[in-house]
Amino acid sequence: MEEKIEKIFLLGYQEMEVVKQRDPSHGCVPTGCEWMIRYKKLLRDDDLIKFQEEFNLFEKGGNTFKNVAEAIQRKYQDIHIETHDFKKDDAGLEKIEFIKSLIRVQSPCLISVATKEGGGTNWHIMPVVGLDDEQKVLVLYHPENKDINKNYEGKSYSDIIKIHKEELGGKDIAWIPK
Repeated sequence: MEEKIEKIFLLGYQEMEVVKQRDPSHGCVPTGCEWMIRYKKLLRDDDLIKFQEEFNLFEKGGNTFKNVAEAIQRKYQDIHIETHDFKKDDAGLEKIEFIKSLIRVQSPCLISVATKEGGGTNWHIMPVVGLDDEQKVLVLYHPENKDINKNYEGKSYSDIIKIHKEELGGKDIAWIPK
C-alpha cells in the first residue's frame, strides 16, 4: 500500500502584512522572528517598528536562532521562541518530520535554506508555510521584496536531507509553540 503524502499549510499566512528584511546582509533571523510573531499576533504593530534593528545581534554575538530568541524573551517574557539543533548529520529526515509536526498544529517555524552563490554556501533564514504533496518544504520568498506572503518555493525533502548531511550549517530550526 502506498503511503499517502499530505499537503499542509499554515492557515491565513497569505493575508499577513509583508515583512521586509531591513538589513539585507545580516537581518534574516530577526526578520523571520518578526514574521512568526506577526503570524501569531503576539505584539502590536507599534511594538514591531524597530524590532528588526533591536534584535539584530550580528555585532553582539551573532544572529543565531538561540541568541535572538533569548534576547526577545528577555524583553517580552510572554513570547517563547523555541530552538532545536538537529546536530547529527543523518538527522535531516527527523528535522523534516519535526517541521511537519509543527505545521500540523499551526506553529510557525524558521529554517536555514542553503544558497550557492559565489562558489560557496550561504544561508538564508526563511519561514516555512507548508509542506506539499510532492515532498517539498514550502518556504516564503520575496522577489524584489514584493508580495512576500503570496510566494513560496519548494525545497525538496531530498535536497534538505542532502544539505543537512553535507554542510556544517542549517541544522537548527526555530518556532513558536502552539
